[in-house]
Amino acid sequence: MAKTKRKKRPSDKILQRDYWTVDQLARMTGATVSQIRWNVSKNRISYVVDNGEYYISKKSFREWVLKKPHFPLESEEVILERIQTSFSVTEFSKLLNVSVTTAENILKSEDGKRLLKIIWVANHVRITKESFFQWLAEGNRPGLHENRCPENSPDLNNLGKYINYKQAAYLAGLSVESIGRLTRQGAFPSLRVSARTVRIPLESFIPWVYRRKQYSQLNRSKKSRRKHT
Repeated sequence: MAKTKRKKRPSDKILQRDYWTVDQLARMTGATVSQIRWNVSKNRISYVVDNGEYYISKKSFREWVLKKPHFPLESEEVILERIQTSFSVTEFSKLLNVSVTTAENILKSEDGKRLLKIIWVANHVRITKESFFQWLAEGNRPGLHENRCPENSPDLNNLGKYINYKQAAYLAGLSVESIGRLTRQGAFPSLRVSARTVRIPLESFIPWVYRRKQYSQLNRSKKSRRKHT
């Protein structure tokens, strides 16, 4: 199969408007530089070369990618937004303080499939932050995803490194008073900002909530088995 002929170098203005560099395409698709070059050379995608740099025709690449649903093409702005509102599987496992294998099993479980929303970003699986926090909270308060009042729910996409009592109470399925009592008892790390203000590190609070979720599920399972014996 003959390769596409290299075109003469367009002007800088045309290059910027009508072409992508290999690095730009790699960021937008999640493919490696070598994968991009291989696909360009083998699939009749138009390109030009200038000083060793490949410039790939936007029109030609779009036409090719439409025939490859497993090879998504997104703008860098869209990818950045999706990354900011989601966790990778590795980040998901670190948040829960479990292995990647355990994290993958959670995603495959009935509970995970029901509540965790999966999105694809540059050919990689990610879990939306909103669904992750709802899944975490629902495990401690069954039916929360059905009965919660949206106006009383925190903005789950924008939880910072430190959370307040109200946010912690939502995630743990407890009252604000209970969170305050547990904080004073040292159940999880906390930081006193002022005489009246305490903040809880989200990173260390999540594993505690996850263990509580597991404990709640185990107790419900035991009660269910007793009813059927």
